[in-house]
Amino acid sequence: MLSLYRVFVLSFLTIASISAGFSQTSEPGSEEYFQELYKLTNERVDPNQRLLNGIYYENPYHDAIGHPFLNEGDFHQGSVIFQGTRFDQVRMKYDVYQQQLLISPKADDPMMMILLSNEFLSEFYMGEAHFKKHPLDEEGNTFYQVIWEEEHIKCFYTWYRFRYKEVGEGAHTKFRFSDLKHNRYLEINGKLSRYKNKGSFLKLIPREIKSQVKAYLKTNAIKLNTADMEQIKAVLQYCQKELSQTNMQIN
Repeated sequence: MLSLYRVFVLSFLTIASISAGFSQTSEPGSEEYFQELYKLTNERVDPNQRLLNGIYYENPYHDAIGHPFLNEGDFHQGSVIFQGTRFDQVRMKYDVYQQQLLISPKADDPMMMILLSNEFLSEFYMGEAHFKKHPLDEEGNTFYQVIWEEEHIKCFYTWYRFRYKEVGEGAHTKFRFSDLKHNRYLEINGKLSRYKNKGSFLKLIPREIKSQVKAYLKTNAIKLNTADMEQIKAVLQYCQKELSQTNMQIN
């Protein structure tokens, strides 16, 4: 690895700002010499440069009906965890059809977009929404929105759109994207399972608190297949409280 560092840092030797700030304290050509120069280079070079080494994005759906992105397809300000490093104030779009994150490094040039490699992207924050890869997902290619994440119960959403072919005039074919859809998951005791409605939700709830949760849903007239985010979080908070009390009694 250090040989790669040498190629990188030596290319900056002609930059006056680095040369002026470099106080040689080790033997030229030694490991210590390159380590010192590499450290100084990292201090002088914009760390966001690591994000700009991705693939330039060319929109394959420029004449499609609709779009493949989350929400309205606008850029959002947020943060990414890329190669283990957090980068803030990043402008991004989330392509839910391809499960890919695009960033725009130039606010004055929104057409310039870079596709980040999913291999090195572990989490991102788009506005207030938090997305990350789930460790129980064997494929490892899907980003889950974290809805609730506490000790005893976790809830995640995955967002997606379908793509359909629309036959136009002659041989020309357009694509049409569906409305935004999502799947819902619970993780309880280390097991990740999908739920769709009240019935499938209650099947995942431990029997020790199932009757309490069922009563809570009825009392508050909550229909899980149409509940908004605040209602979902209220239900999960109640489940967390009941599970915590149950575990305390067992212990």
